Amino acid sequence: MFSGQLAARSSFEHRRGITLVEVLVVLGVLLILAGLLLPALGRVRATVRRLRCAANLRELALATIQYHDAMGCMPPTDLSWWGYIRPGLSGPPAHRHYSPHAHLLPWLGEGPLYNAINFLLDEFSVIPFLKDTYAFRANQTVLQSRVGVFVCPADGEAGVGPCLSYRGNMGLLDTFATRRGWPDSGHGMFRLPPITFAEVPDGLSVTAMYAERVVGKRQGGPFGEGLDPMRRAMLRVSTGGDVPRRADRWVAVCAVASGSVGGVGWPDWLAGRYWLPTSGRFALYNHVLTPNAAIHDCYVEYDWGAFSARSIHPGGVVNVAFGDGHVRPVSATIDRAVWRALGTRDGGEAVTEQW
Repeated sequence: MFSGQLAARSSFEHRRGITLVEVLVVLGVLLILAGLLLPALGRVRATVRRLRCAANLRELALATIQYHDAMGCMPPTDLSWWGYIRPGLSGPPAHRHYSPHAHLLPWLGEGPLYNAINFLLDEFSVIPFLKDTYAFRANQTVLQSRVGVFVCPADGEAGVGPCLSYRGNMGLLDTFATRRGWPDSGHGMFRLPPITFAEVPDGLSVTAMYAERVVGKRQGGPFGEGLDPMRRAMLRVSTGGDVPRRADRWVAVCAVASGSVGGVGWPDWLAGRYWLPTSGRFALYNHVLTPNAAIHDCYVEYDWGAFSARSIHPGGVVNVAFGDGHVRPVSATIDRAVWRALGTRDGGEAVTEQW
């Protein structure tokens, strides 16, 4: 009888299961592991998104090289000038402000979308906003079309619509060919009129072709309260008709505007919202400010102003594609002189790989 009671007791203890203390211990261990693994998983996902961004950027750069090989020059940034040096258009164009990205579509597997653009229509203007013209309405379907390779998956604001995450490099200031009184103009890979690779004496491997730029986002109140200068804001300013002609001057102008948002400058929410129009508001950037600058970008009109490379990748890095097609991340802490040297194709600066 005693042995039977012992067997029954042993069977009861075996069926008892785990205690509450044991459950809490297991949960505690799991929470500790989750606390250790989730940040690491987040970093892995962020790295994957940055690499996907870099892959898109490289595809864009390689398409540009293929365009150059086929057409003998870089894609035009504006057909208003292009028509004067390339015959075949219907008379001298007035305002054909189509981005270089639009011209790359056949080299990106988007031939039908390219064929749907009517480049011969004037008055597709973005000065100072998208005007309601015949050309605007005629190209409305294309204007609203999304191209996957143009979008960085790390930027949630670019998640829908015809956004553009990758901008062409204008150099130190704007795209216009260097002229008297504007010594910082026309030194980028994208210029009016378009350049050839032979016009890059500094070397394609150390001259930026494209860089990332986050898409604009409406923040704060009607006068820009709560704007994030690190990532989103671009301010339209007034300089009293005296447009600064040097990059350093624009640094000062943007610093003043950044310190008095709603007074000196007012927000522009359309930055990068469309890939079809050209200008620094949509498809181009320059090296006035360093990547992810702490002050707001600012401009007066079209390509005059500071249009910075910006991203939301961890560590403050921005992916940059160079003229030879390679892509590498550039830190926000890069020296301004080095950043500007990378932005110019003909400055004669000595740039090594150590930056």
